[in-house]
Amino acid sequence: AVPVSQTLSRVDQPNGDIALAQDFLEGETALVHGIDSALIEEVLNCIERTAGAAEHMRQPLPHRDWSVWQDAVIFDEQDNWWQLAATRPNTGHLLETLRELISVRTPRRPSNDLVHGDFNLGNVLVNNTGKVTGVVDADSYAPGCRSIDVGRSLTSVGGLFGPISETRIELANDIAHRIAQQFGSDALRRVITYEAVAVLSFRVRHDTPGDDVPLIEHTLRMVDILSRISPP
Repeated sequence: AVPVSQTLSRVDQPNGDIALAQDFLEGETALVHGIDSALIEEVLNCIERTAGAAEHMRQPLPHRDWSVWQDAVIFDEQDNWWQLAATRPNTGHLLETLRELISVRTPRRPSNDLVHGDFNLGNVLVNNTGKVTGVVDADSYAPGCRSIDVGRSLTSVGGLFGPISETRIELANDIAHRIAQQFGSDALRRVITYEAVAVLSFRVRHDTPGDDVPLIEHTLRMVDILSRISPP
């Protein structure tokens, strides 16, 4: 198993934020190490170890179900998407594309795995040989389908933490194909939509400045891949 950080204390900040003191884990973030195919294999193998883990936990798990949450964001809360378009004006076309992408609600996969919920490469620690040594911000582990964590890793490779190189685009494309092969094209459809809406919603809630273009371009690339894997 891969070590995860445990929260030792929480401290309220004057600006309303909460600072967390967590266990020290060896390594540096995967973003500092550098993103390459060997690192991606390490990360995906780390996620794969959570397969079926929710069914075998001895201690009670949180009531949250990440798969239920994912469906709520992409299917049940579409009426709130107009706020995203109003606050991030260059996202209107993207959001309309996503509405069409998930126009039909299909059954979700079973929630048998343990899902981190924010498995971006900034939360993955590696040592100087590129081996994963731990995962931070792990307080939200809960049942779900591990495709959700693969999806967040996909987004962090292809649409976040720029600049986005051609190598990273190729790696992201490969991850997308893996999601479709392992979990099905419908899981990829959910991942594409959830990731875009969740990241944009986070930026709106936290009034995060920045350029949405890399995320938009990444999402549209993923939509194009899906259209070739599973034509409408």
